[in-house]
Amino acid sequence: MSGRSALRLGGLLLGGMLTAAGCQGSSGDAPESAPSTVSPGTSVVSPAPGATTGAAAEAKLQQARRALQTFMRRSTVGDTSACGHVAPKSDFERQVFKGDCREGVKDMPHFIKPDERRALVTVRVSGGTIDPAGEVSIPFTNLSWSDGNMTVHTVQPVFVLREMDGIWKIIR
Repeated sequence: MSGRSALRLGGLLLGGMLTAAGCQGSSGDAPESAPSTVSPGTSVVSPAPGATTGAAAEAKLQQARRALQTFMRRSTVGDTSACGHVAPKSDFERQVFKGDCREGVKDMPHFIKPDERRALVTVRVSGGTIDPAGEVSIPFTNLSWSDGNMTVHTVQPVFVLREMDGIWKIIR
């Protein structure tokens, strides 16, 4: 990954998180709701026929949030296992990592400021929406962290994930 690309990724990762700083202490710190309800900050778009609803939709949202959180925490420290949560050949991999997640993640620690790194390794993901096609969108405003600082420019305004072979992956 070129220095410019890594810097852009670092900027994307950090930018998204600073905006979320105003959200700290919100739904991300609240106890999880009962499985049959939708948690605060979560919305489920009217499902298509045969789509999951209620507890099943909330379970999918929780899995997608966990995948995004895992990706952010691992990629920030250069752990290439984070790439397991990036869809191969996706818009996200092409735009953020120039098509090579493993190489891009290896370089990330060199392009992220210490404050941003502290925020990213403590990031918590909450909320999100699931559309009729089953894709989950999680905006920067649903990120919170307990240390450091970042902005929406550190990350990106919205992450979109899709379940692929039982694993939630970032597609854009």
